[in-house]
Amino acid sequence: MLTQLPAWVLMWGLAFSLFALCKGLSLRGCSLPKQPGHLYAYLFGWPGMNAPSFWHRQKSRSMNVAGLGSGFSFFLCGLLLMWIAAQQQALVAGLLAIPSFLWTLHFGLFRILSEIWQAKGFHAPPLMHRPLLAGSLAEFWGIRWNRAFRDLTYRFLFQPLSRCFPGRLALFLSFAVSGLIHELVISLPAGSGYGGPTLYFLLQALGLQLERQPGFRQHPVRKRILTLCVLAMPLPLLVPEAFLTEVLAPCVNLLQPQP
Repeated sequence: MLTQLPAWVLMWGLAFSLFALCKGLSLRGCSLPKQPGHLYAYLFGWPGMNAPSFWHRQKSRSMNVAGLGSGFSFFLCGLLLMWIAAQQQALVAGLLAIPSFLWTLHFGLFRILSEIWQAKGFHAPPLMHRPLLAGSLAEFWGIRWNRAFRDLTYRFLFQPLSRCFPGRLALFLSFAVSGLIHELVISLPAGSGYGGPTLYFLLQALGLQLERQPGFRQHPVRKRILTLCVLAMPLPLLVPEAFLTEVLAPCVNLLQPQP
C-alpha cells in the first residue's frame, strides 16, 4: 500500500508521523502545564522537543527584530531557491531542494516561531544555531544543529543507554538509531541507498571519538578540518542520488507551472 504512494508523499508522510510520535514521546514524565493553551502551543506551534524547558516561563521581552528579519529572509530565500530548483533537471533540482527546505523550515519558519514565543515569555531558543561556525563535531551535533532532535535523542537514547553500556558504546548506539530513523524517511521512499544513512551517522560517532584524541583535542584547526571532512565527505551515503531524483526533485517540481 505504501509503495503505491508517490515517493515524495511517502517521505513527508513518514516525516510527519515520526515528528508526531517524537512530540508525544517528549511529554513522557513531564508535568503538564496548568493552562491548556500552553500545551497546545507546544504541540502545534513549536517544533522543539523539550517540553519542560518550553514551559519554563521567562519574562516577556520585546521582539528581536534582527532575529525575526533573519527568519523571514531565510524563509523567502528558501522559497525562491525552491522555485529555481523546479526549473532544473532532476539531479540539480534534488540538490537544490535540500538547502531550500532547510532555509524555508529550519532557518526560516522555525526561527520566526522561536522569536515569537520568546517574545511571549516561553523558552524557545532557535533550533539551528549558526551550524557553519561549529569548531568541532561535538559542538555541531550538541548545540548547533537541530537541537530539537538532539534534545530528544539525548534524553531518550543516550542517557538510558549510558546507564547500561560504556559511554562510547552508548554514543555509537545512539547514532545508529539516528541512522535508522533517517533510513525511514530517506532510503525507504527512495527505494535504494539502504544502510547509507546508518553508516553516515556511525561515521559521525567515530569522528566524535577521534576528535577527543590528543592529536585533535588541543588543535582547533585540525579539529575544524576534521569536522568539515566528517560532515561533508560521506554526504552521498546520507542522500543518495535516487533520493535526490526520485523523491526531492518531484516534490519541488510541483511548483513548476503546468501547461
